Amino acid sequence: MKRKKIIIITIAVILILSFSLINHKTDTDKIIERFEIFEEAYSAGDLDGCIECLDAQSRNSFKGIESLGPLFGFNTDLLNGLFALGVTTGNEEIEIDIKKIAYSDDAHAQVTTELRLKGYSTQNEVETVVFDVVKEENDWYIVEHTSF
Repeated sequence: MKRKKIIIITIAVILILSFSLINHKTDTDKIIERFEIFEEAYSAGDLDGCIECLDAQSRNSFKGIESLGPLFGFNTDLLNGLFALGVTTGNEEIEIDIKKIAYSDDAHAQVTTELRLKGYSTQNEVETVVFDVVKEENDWYIVEHTSF
């Protein structure tokens, strides 16, 4: 009986370890996933979804701007609507092709991309863009100060 329990416990431990190793995402996987989420949010005209892909400082800055909006005569629903309208009427989509990820330390990296804005207003222009990304709470976010 003891031997049976030991075998069952051993199998359970092996299964748990195997499951955790299989589902473990690397930092590179997480960075790629963040850019995919941003790409989908932008193409859907989802400003809030785009903002959620940014680092905490940038997200807080946007939230501060949103809270001050009524003082200047605009509200966030209007801003979100204008963003969505601009993306959809321009029939624009963004395509981000990651070419290289260079880690400067465990929490910072630069991501070299080919950025394609697709739609009638852009003529499918391709531009090389380097984004800074930062690791926050075990996930990666785009730093807003990145310049195009």
